[in-house]
Amino acid sequence: MKPEELIDIIRSGRKEGEDIRNMEFLIEQFPYFATARTVYLKMLHDSGHSAYPEKLKHNTIYIPNHKQFYRFLNNLLSDWNEIGNPVFKPEPVAIELLEDKEEEKKVVPATTFYQLENEFPEEEFLPIDAIANEWLSRKKQKEERKDSLIDKFIQEEPSMPKITEENPGTPVITEPVTDEKTEFFSETLAKIYVRQQLYDKAIATYLKLSLKYPEKSVYFAVQIEKIKEKINNNKN
Repeated sequence: MKPEELIDIIRSGRKEGEDIRNMEFLIEQFPYFATARTVYLKMLHDSGHSAYPEKLKHNTIYIPNHKQFYRFLNNLLSDWNEIGNPVFKPEPVAIELLEDKEEEKKVVPATTFYQLENEFPEEEFLPIDAIANEWLSRKKQKEERKDSLIDKFIQEEPSMPKITEENPGTPVITEPVTDEKTEFFSETLAKIYVRQQLYDKAIATYLKLSLKYPEKSVYFAVQIEKIKEKINNNKN
C-alpha cells in the first residue's frame, strides 16, 4: 500500500472489503505500526464487521494510548454522520476468561473505554493528518539516510576502476545478502554507473529495482528521469 492510499483511506473513511484486506496486508508487513492497526479497527467498527470484537482484543495491545484510540473512533463517527453515512452500533462484547482448566468458563464484560479514561493521563488527541504525516516523515527520513550512505560510499571510493563491458566489476560477497542489502548494493551500483556516464546500465539497474520493489517505483522513476535529463544535456 502506498502512503497516499493510506492517507486517502483515513481522510475519506473508506471501509470497502478490498481496503480492509489492504490494511491487513500492511499490518502483516509492519506489525508495530500502531496507526495502521487503529485505522483497521476503525474500518471494522464502522462497517459492522463480524470480526470486529475478536480483532479488537488482538490489536489494541499494540495501540499505545487507548484513550486516543477511543477519541479517534468517536471523532470520525461524528464527521461521517454529517455527510450521511450510516451509524453502526456493535453489540457489547463479552470476553471469555479461563481461570483454570478444571473450572468452567466465566463470561465477564469487556473493559470499557470509559474505564480506560480513568487509567490513562490526559493527553491531546492527535489529528488524523498529523498521524499520517508522522509516518510519511519517518519514511522520507529513512530514504534520505540511505541516499546519504550511498553518496558517502561513492565519495570515499575515488580510485574505483571504471566499469566496462570487459570489466563488469562484479562484487565478491562473503556473507548472506538480505533484500535490503541487495537493494542498497544495486542502487549504489546505479549511482556509480551515472558518475561514469554509463547511463544505459544505470537506467537498466533502476528498472530492475522498480520491478523488485514496486512500493518504491515512483522513486526509481524519478531517478530514471534525472538520468534522461543528463543524457539530453550532454547532447546539447
